Amino acid sequence: MDKILTVACSTYGDRISNILKVYESIDAVKKINFLVIHQVPEGMCLSDESNSVILRLESHPSIDYIKNSSKGLTLSRNIALKKTKTQYMWVMDDDLEFISGAINKVLGSLENENKNVICHTYESLRPSGLKRVLYPHNRSKVTGKYILRVASFEMVLDVNQLKRHNITFREDMGVGSNVINLGEEAVLIADILRAGGDVIHHSVSVNVHPEVSTGMIVNNQNFYSKGVVIKRVFPNFWMAYYFLRDVNRILRNRTGEFGTISNRIALIISLSKGLLH
Repeated sequence: MDKILTVACSTYGDRISNILKVYESIDAVKKINFLVIHQVPEGMCLSDESNSVILRLESHPSIDYIKNSSKGLTLSRNIALKKTKTQYMWVMDDDLEFISGAINKVLGSLENENKNVICHTYESLRPSGLKRVLYPHNRSKVTGKYILRVASFEMVLDVNQLKRHNITFREDMGVGSNVINLGEEAVLIADILRAGGDVIHHSVSVNVHPEVSTGMIVNNQNFYSKGVVIKRVFPNFWMAYYFLRDVNRILRNRTGEFGTISNRIALIISLSKGLLH
């Protein structure tokens, strides 16, 4: 039986040492292709451990290893889309572990799926065992506020459909872009919906991800990025709604995470500048 799913893992520099742990957490590895996109910009020196891992990856019969000198997570994701040979690509990070049975559950959910579905989303757990966020109901379409909650490592994409609609990750976004360092998943989903495709959620927990992620860090750059994301995802009315919602959350500062009043004003200014990007 031909494989239909590629797990495409992006990594950077010495983080390559994490990859084998990710791979070894997959309990149905013979049913999928495993692709590694390793970004090593020119002039970067890798550790001896990293070079040792690379030799193992290059000689591994079940892993496709590609080294690239580019920088930026969305560039890596788009390289993976080009190199994927199966119908579906599961976007993957280099710092998580698969839950037992995840591959079989995902493959089962993809069987006999509506051809208009371009993206399938799943659920991830925190190390504590709690769900990462509040997810939509099973088999519901991902729209509205739920678009902002999807993480890249919860997305399985129909590569053929993306190519047909000429949709890729926006390469000025994501970790390593230096300006808009988050939200590329939400904008990709919005682009899919604008093209007339569907995004369907499956209430299946598939992996465990560390607590801290880029989007959780409170700083001016992240709030500038959030302003850009709001603008790129939502039409005018909803753009204003989500902007004002975030402004209200910053001003109320219930948990104290936004700091002093001067810090909060700076965050709102950054959010506003992103909206005008």
